[in-house]
This record gives sequence, structure tokens and C-alpha cells, in this order.
Amino acid sequence: VGLLGTGGVDEPPAPTVEDLGALVAEFRAAGLDVELTSSGDLSQVPPATGLGLYRIVQESLTNVAKHGAGARALVTLDVSADPGRLTVRNTWPAGATRSAGGSGLRGMAERAELLGASLTSGRLGDEWVVQVELPRGETARDQSGFPCPLPRLARGLPRTSPA
Repeated sequence: VGLLGTGGVDEPPAPTVEDLGALVAEFRAAGLDVELTSSGDLSQVPPATGLGLYRIVQESLTNVAKHGAGARALVTLDVSADPGRLTVRNTWPAGATRSAGGSGLRGMAERAELLGASLTSGRLGDEWVVQVELPRGETARDQSGFPCPLPRLARGLPRTSPA
């Protein structure tokens, strides 16, 4: 019974994909040149999946702000078609190098794995790109372990080892 009393009313609800606009606005207010485009019915994305995608975007934008001074970032989420796509890309600033330390990419990959998804990241031309692929239909599972109808998100980048 004591465990049931912890948290609850005073804690804000966990963010979802519908909160990505506010997240991007916060980064923009802090000086990051970032844009969000989304399409499809975001309310159809299950809460656990939405939280995972929100955190992946949050970490990606944090990495842009930290490692890509002056970079422009674009977050695209499309859940209107199959496959759906989540892509976070930013310009690769002149002289930028990939840091050997840190756990951001590893954490994003682990978060994606918990959702039954896979994450790819790496340099593609003059951009750094993070993409998430979510399974669809019966093979998709949210953190509760129950199947959920999800769009597949993003294919096409070579898989890189998390940093």
C-alpha cells in the first residue's frame, strides 16, 4: 500500500510524441536552430512508445546543442504511412568530430530496444542522422509487453555502434 502512495497527483504526466512541439520550442528558445515537422495521427502512438520517441528526440537535440555548435537540426516524424519515419538530422559543422566518450547514443539505442525498435545513427554526407525503426502490427510491443499497432519508423542508414 505504501508503494501506491509514491508519485501520482503532484507529478506531471510523462511526455508523449504530442509534446514534441513544446520540446523543440524549448531548444529553439535556448538558441538551437531546429525545426519539427510531423504528419499522421500522433494520438495513435501508444504512450510508452511516445515517451521513448520523445526521449530519443530530446537526447538527439541535446547532442546537437553540445557537439554541433551552430548546426541546424530537423526533426521529422511521419506516422501517416507505412513505413512511418522518425528522423533527427543536423548539419555537420566544419571541424566537428565524433566524441569517443558519453553514453547518449548507447542510451538511445537501449531505449529503442526496450520498445522493440532499432536505432541507427551516423554521418551521412554533411549531416549527422539518427533514425528509429519500429516494428508494426503483431510484432510491435510497447513497454507493457502487449502488441500494439505501430508504424515502422525510418530505414536506410548504415547501423553504427552506439558511442
